[in-house]
Amino acid sequence: MVRDVLIAYNDSDTESSRRFFQDCADKIRQKSFDIGLVHHMMDSAELTVESVERHIRECSEHFIFSAFSHGSKTSLYNDRQDDYISVARGNNYIFSGNIVYTFACECGYDLKEDLESKKVASFWGYKGKVAMVFCDEFVECATKGIELLLEKKTLKEAKTGMLDKYDECISRLRFRAPIKAAYLLDNKEKLVVTGRDDLTIDDL
Repeated sequence: MVRDVLIAYNDSDTESSRRFFQDCADKIRQKSFDIGLVHHMMDSAELTVESVERHIRECSEHFIFSAFSHGSKTSLYNDRQDDYISVARGNNYIFSGNIVYTFACECGYDLKEDLESKKVASFWGYKGKVAMVFCDEFVECATKGIELLLEKKTLKEAKTGMLDKYDECISRLRFRAPIKAAYLLDNKEKLVVTGRDDLTIDDL
């Protein structure tokens, strides 16, 4: 059963997408608080391997690790471009049996494969570059999947709900902001989710 939600986000003053990352993190923090789960906030100063490992050690049972930052095919990294989760470090076994939920570029490739090999219960990420625009629709889409997971929806229900949210927001933006709508469609098409369809956070 999930008791803890880890929320990693890049709010560095030098980060152009900091408001987007911050809003995603705040949304998940509020959701976690509302349903009575323990949340662990990791801002830009804590996006290090050591900090991630420390927060995981502090978890009482199973957890969801969420990340809103930049990424690559093999890693998630901070504002100094230092990896805080990566294939190369060889320590991704710390996520075994838990859920990893990311909004970051490209980590749906090698990082996903490595986490799957370490037996994560579910991975959420993107295959390719994603657009990070500071507006409500982008935040809503980026966080909808984890919100539904926290509501104890099944993995299949959460993924379907997230895709539906993308469709809703694309429709909302289609005429008043067509370029943003196109970016959202691109993000939607790059989403990748792994894990058992009937999995819920109570099953961990």
